[in-house]
Amino acid sequence: MNKIFLTFIISFLQLSLWGQSDTIYIRKVYDNLKQIQSASYFWYQSASSLYDTIPSRSYSVFKKEFDNQEDKFVGASIASFQLSDTTKMIYFYDGNVQSYLDWENKIIPVDSFQNNRYPFRTVYPPFLTHVKSLLKYALETSDNKIIHVKDLADSVLISLSFYDTLVEVVGNWIVYADPPNLMEDKWSKYEIWISKVNNLPYRITKKFPDRITWETCKEIRINKTDKINFIASKYFPTDFVIKSNESNSNKEKNLIGTVAPSWELKDTNNNSIGLGDVKSKVIIIQFTGIGCGPCYQSIPYLIKIKNQYKDQELEIISIETWNNNLSVIKKHVLSYHISYKYLVCNNEVKLKYGIQSVPKFFVLDKNRVIKKIITGFDKEKTYVELKDTIDQLVNK
Repeated sequence: MNKIFLTFIISFLQLSLWGQSDTIYIRKVYDNLKQIQSASYFWYQSASSLYDTIPSRSYSVFKKEFDNQEDKFVGASIASFQLSDTTKMIYFYDGNVQSYLDWENKIIPVDSFQNNRYPFRTVYPPFLTHVKSLLKYALETSDNKIIHVKDLADSVLISLSFYDTLVEVVGNWIVYADPPNLMEDKWSKYEIWISKVNNLPYRITKKFPDRITWETCKEIRINKTDKINFIASKYFPTDFVIKSNESNSNKEKNLIGTVAPSWELKDTNNNSIGLGDVKSKVIIIQFTGIGCGPCYQSIPYLIKIKNQYKDQELEIISIETWNNNLSVIKKHVLSYHISYKYLVCNNEVKLKYGIQSVPKFFVLDKNRVIKKIITGFDKEKTYVELKDTIDQLVNK
């Protein structure tokens, strides 16, 4: 009996010490990241549905990130540049505003977050800042978690698993969400590779019930450029015109009360469907993207709305803006039991509706007049807004 008890104690101590050493190593990496004032690197990202080996979206840029403790949302300033020409900035966030530079029309449309629907800013944090925030959350959270560190040949792998929780670290904000299937378990898993050469992260994989994303950094340079003060305007081309986000919001307001632009798009079976072919009394058009977190979150609520109004002439149409691979889209529709129409977008339709981000919802009445526009998705607010608008229209 004593021998068994002694064996149990030794095993318990080994597990405890192993867990402590994992935490100590993660703390070491976190402290190392806190010393970074600026960094530059080539950044590659891909996303797909979970367990799908075909990326639904891939993106690559040259990035610079700068520590910005005054910014309570992200904790960093960001500048992204074309991969083929690293002198051409295509995006920036300086702690106050953000913008995607329009090189074709030579415009810098500045978003000052005046119309933001969320308590956090919808800014994707840069790689090193993102990993730093994630490690801080893992070290401090009381959420149910498993932390594991594995020594590899030329790197160290940090695995973070959070159970009963679907959580994403958006800069300095911790965002909890639901899976697309509300009956599915909540969980989040992160894998972070740390180079033994410089003790810096260079790759991360994020897995959720609905999707998986991969990010890789190459040629990381630390504290070599613009160490403290990031001034976005120093990267602006002299012949570009700066426009405030008020112009974008005015475009959105102008669409309300107007007849929805017509279109003809392909469905998952490559059949053409036009807006004029839809005969229902009310239409919800959602512009979406495979790999977009809020878009996935909206799926069960759209299915719920469709079921609630199935006898009241309501049609829901999702228009895919990020992917045009029919096999990927068809698999997405089947995997998430999407029972409403799912079409593939083109640039002409995106321009007509002013789509710069997804998800975005348009509610049309029987005359196809746009009565409501909602940008982004919040499970508490968006569902109520859509339902209230539909109730008004179906009862007319």
